[in-house]
Amino acid sequence: MCSQWFISVCSVINNHHILLSCSNSITDNRYFNNTGNKDQNLLITIVKSALLHGQPKRKTKFRLNINTDHIISDVMVGLYRYDWQQSPDRMHLRHHCPLNVRSGYVPMVNGKNFERGIHVSNDSHYLLGFNEPDHHEQSNLTVAQATVMWKELEKHAAGKTLVSPAVTNLNWLQQFLQHCHNCRVDHVAVHIYRCDAHQIMAFLKQAWDRFHKPIWLTEFSCPHTTSENDQLRMMREILPLLESAPYVFRYAWFASRWLKHASDGAWVDISATLIKENTSELSALGHYYNNFMH
Repeated sequence: MCSQWFISVCSVINNHHILLSCSNSITDNRYFNNTGNKDQNLLITIVKSALLHGQPKRKTKFRLNINTDHIISDVMVGLYRYDWQQSPDRMHLRHHCPLNVRSGYVPMVNGKNFERGIHVSNDSHYLLGFNEPDHHEQSNLTVAQATVMWKELEKHAAGKTLVSPAVTNLNWLQQFLQHCHNCRVDHVAVHIYRCDAHQIMAFLKQAWDRFHKPIWLTEFSCPHTTSENDQLRMMREILPLLESAPYVFRYAWFASRWLKHASDGAWVDISATLIKENTSELSALGHYYNNFMH
């Protein structure tokens, strides 16, 4: 059984480490319906960014978002990951994962509980900024608040690629960059939920045209629909576009295991899940995503 707060499954498939971690930090009503226990809905993220040669090419910017309160194993391959936390130490100590899985961890300074201090992993090459400061259910920061906090965050980002706060509203991010004088932001992170691949790409191109920084699309899928065919159609359209867009650095489907229903008020329906309920078996969507080659 998964513990109430964290799980980690450390396994090997096809000579790759499967890296899973989770937190309870996401409580947005888009992600949880009114009947769920938010403390037991654990958000897990796997990140994969592989530079593989030869034909056909495998995806090189691939990452996964997973929400689950079940143990997952033997299904997804990941080389980089984050769990909306600053360090994997608590999860690793609790679940006795081998030390060699630490290298792929990407810390995030979420924006919540900022007063507790910043203690990011020294081994990571990237540092992710605040999660959705433009949403009151998430970091919920004004531009002025975020600017003060970012100055402190920068002190802990030496030698790391520093990724902007992840936003859905590009105007918020533009105001932040204008207000935060002499601040360092190396890459930009955004979220978008649409069922039209070209609308998503237009949003990403708009972000590139505004900021001219490599883009992390750290959450996306088709919201509201209950049709797995709709999800699969959109995924088939969007993945080649994401892989071919030179300004997209990484992307992440939401979510790998997702068991909520749009009929209960969830923003994203179970139709978007990559792993079937109560099993470690990939859904049809999961098979396509995991095996996609371009």
